[in-house]
Amino acid sequence: MKKSHLQSFTVQVKTMAPLFIGSGREVNKKEYVYVPAGQKVCIIDFPRFAGFLTAKGLEDQYTSFMLGEQNDLYRWLLSCRITQEEIKSFTSYEVMAGDALKSGYALRGIHLFIKDNYGRPYLPGSSLKGALRTAILAKMLADQGDKSLTKLKKWEKSLRESNRYNIAGETDQLEVELLHTLNLHDERQNAVNSVMRGLQVSDSQPADTADLIICPKIDLTLEGKEIAIPTFREAIRPGVTLHSQLTLDPLILEQAGIDLDFIRNAIREFADLQEQYFFSAFRKLPANTDKSRSEPGAELYLGGGAGYLSKTITYPMGGREALPLVSLLMKRQFPRGHHDKDMELGISPHILKGTYYNNRFYRMGRCSVEIT
Repeated sequence: MKKSHLQSFTVQVKTMAPLFIGSGREVNKKEYVYVPAGQKVCIIDFPRFAGFLTAKGLEDQYTSFMLGEQNDLYRWLLSCRITQEEIKSFTSYEVMAGDALKSGYALRGIHLFIKDNYGRPYLPGSSLKGALRTAILAKMLADQGDKSLTKLKKWEKSLRESNRYNIAGETDQLEVELLHTLNLHDERQNAVNSVMRGLQVSDSQPADTADLIICPKIDLTLEGKEIAIPTFREAIRPGVTLHSQLTLDPLILEQAGIDLDFIRNAIREFADLQEQYFFSAFRKLPANTDKSRSEPGAELYLGGGAGYLSKTITYPMGGREALPLVSLLMKRQFPRGHHDKDMELGISPHILKGTYYNNRFYRMGRCSVEIT
């Protein structure tokens, strides 16, 4: 039997902060049960709940609750003399609410974490591969030095001269230039030409619903002011290790000079770049900010709320020289975000995306990554 040339590795992703990968589903504040005594949220199995309401003859009362001003389902259930055991009978799973629903916080909608067919949370391979692609592109562009900076300045000039200039199209074309080198299709933009075909990442092994928490969404300003955004996220708690399979095809990847060492270095360098050009500017952090360090030092910011730098290539192209372009992009995309002051502040965007867990402040989506 011919030996395969494919190389297989285990990717160990350890959450150093709450990690949110959205399923696209949200439960509103009337669709979950918050039990204050245990600071837990009960996510309802609605088919079972519907059967329960029918058996109890509570359909009309429930309809009145949903249409009325009362928004606390737990209190409504207690007013109907429903017991804790009965609530458990139609609960799909429980999530610790922690800092999201502490005293004084209003109930809000919860964006749910992606889950498999058995209801277990996992890290999609597509999310991890997307983060690796961005890190790889960032290293390629940083390695080009002045060539990347010249292109960046050209984009800035064009953006200032035209309100319709398409930066997204330019970045897509840049990815084509760097990664679409296989010449398997006449149209270079076609995905079959991408060397990323030689890098495959599996979905992670599932975590447990007991590893899920409810997180508040917090924006932190440069002055240290915390702004609570009126939404909650279901996230995997810090300290959970997820394992995925990484398969490399060296015959394909070598067309772009990519190998395992290149990928490892790209992850580290991208993390260092984000620290240098963004995170280091936030000096007025909450006193209880998490300051743990990753081993062996490689980090990726994954999922929702991870921030602009984690998913873009402008700063790798020009370092601090990217600030005028990014501030202009932010100003146009978020006209009410006060981004006209970003040049004066020396940073853009000027908000750090974070959350709280166990009374500690975290950068959202921060994970350590080890490939073995």
